Amino acid sequence: MSELSAHDYARTEFIDLDRKMRADIEGACDSMRKLRDLCSDICEMFSATGYESPMLMRGRDRFDATVKEACRLSQSLIDLVDAHDRRALAIRQQQHAVEQAGEASAAAHAARAAAEA
Repeated sequence: MSELSAHDYARTEFIDLDRKMRADIEGACDSMRKLRDLCSDICEMFSATGYESPMLMRGRDRFDATVKEACRLSQSLIDLVDAHDRRALAIRQQQHAVEQAGEASAAAHAARAAAEA
């Protein structure tokens, strides 16, 4: 995301106006959390029957840590997208203001030239 927004063209062309990228990232995190919860439920079912598997518990713990890190990184990506969008919109507004100022200046010049003629 940071590399993409370093390019002039991409700086204003890539804006997540409809927030679908954010929704996709959040949806991926929700899916991972549900999968993690299923993994924990399976471990609890084995434990309820009296079966304890250190390997299964280690796998559950590693998966839990992986999901937590993935969701943390996903939130960082969402924050980057939001920051990029704010900058891109500000650049677009500035470009629009410059264009309007140019048009107003041209109109004033044309009016002045017409009045002098």
